Amino acid sequence: MRFFSGAAVALAVGLILSGCYSDTQPAATTKAVPPGASGVVRADLPRLPYRIYQNILRREPELGETVWTGAYRIYQGTLPGSPDTITLHLFQERASGFATTGLYASCHRADGHPYELVGRASADSLLLWGDVGQEDARARAEAGPRWRLLCQGRTLVGTHNGQPIRLREAFPLNSLAFAAPGFSDSIIAFPGITKSPVARISLQALLPKQRTVQPWPFESPSPDLTLSINIMRDLRARNGALPNHPAPELSQIWDEQRTSYQKTYFEKVQAKPGNMLLAALSPEDFPYYEFQQHQITYVLWNQAPLLSLGFYTYRYEGGAHGGYGTDVATYDTRTGQRLRFADIFRPGTEAQLSQLLEKAVRRALHITGQSLEERLNVETLPVTHNVYLTSGGAVFVYAPYEIASYGDGEISLFISQADLQPLLIPSTAGLLSRTLSTQ
Repeated sequence: MRFFSGAAVALAVGLILSGCYSDTQPAATTKAVPPGASGVVRADLPRLPYRIYQNILRREPELGETVWTGAYRIYQGTLPGSPDTITLHLFQERASGFATTGLYASCHRADGHPYELVGRASADSLLLWGDVGQEDARARAEAGPRWRLLCQGRTLVGTHNGQPIRLREAFPLNSLAFAAPGFSDSIIAFPGITKSPVARISLQALLPKQRTVQPWPFESPSPDLTLSINIMRDLRARNGALPNHPAPELSQIWDEQRTSYQKTYFEKVQAKPGNMLLAALSPEDFPYYEFQQHQITYVLWNQAPLLSLGFYTYRYEGGAHGGYGTDVATYDTRTGQRLRFADIFRPGTEAQLSQLLEKAVRRALHITGQSLEERLNVETLPVTHNVYLTSGGAVFVYAPYEIASYGDGEISLFISQADLQPLLIPSTAGLLSRTLSTQ
């Protein structure tokens, strides 16, 4: 994986995406900044097959709390030689200072099968790897650049697999627009020491823009408001809060998260009395104390009455590599309520789901002529409840190590609506049909 300095990433993203995201440029504000430090930071991120993270290798001269705004856009067009319309969901994480910057993209045809793409920005282009119809995540990541795109106002112009392509920004009927506020901060392990280890933490959220004014007392909340509340609840649940707890404002979630993270970081780093002295004398011996925690929310599906989001978390607390994973969720936009596993599938259907998932994983990872345990960490495929819906079916997401090696990354398995139909609760089957009819 290739990494870039913070200044290089900021310049590249600014040059490439300023035309596409001019209305959501970050209005960064920095609070009181503690003493800075310079030098090389050990930033050991995993090789992610679904997306590329451009992490900062050089510590910025200013450390402190920063607020920024990301951008989410939808583009539509046709692939060269194909009459099918494709929809590209492109999310640009933005930040100033030390925080990570990345592109998150997924693409699908009208059949509702999503494919996550790998992406990065360079000085004069936007590059995406992968293709619509390519299920193997590693194959998509290793296939080389397939999409080369330039922003021209509200249009992406370039080539797909060497053939001309033009994608126009779109706002499909019954889709939602989002604001993308974000926060980041640094925590100095030993204040007063010039080259003290520093932990980095960030939080990026998505909030529906079509928020409705709070109803009068005794009236039911509007679907838009309920949706925002439930997204905030799920975001807060990433940090251990119960799903039914009251949903606070995003700034409160950030304050709670940062306070808890700082407490945990100090407990781990300052546990040994001699660490502070050693850090002052030999800062190069403390790379493993450069902790990180980054959380980001991005769109997986956005076509009413279904909205599916991914809540991604990356953590590094020393060692060879960090840990990461994506919790996914689907919401009924008519009510704003989240659809959980028990709201989607009939009771007692896990055995059938396991069989469908085994076929899907064999197809995705090209497992033929051998048992699952020869390739994976399991004899039979467990049914994860980490699942989201599209108009065409359901996607089951497995974290690293859950069924395969760390090198295999996250594994997402798609099962079509046709195969799932006998296993779906009737109301959920109706939602999928409604989504298809609105396209």
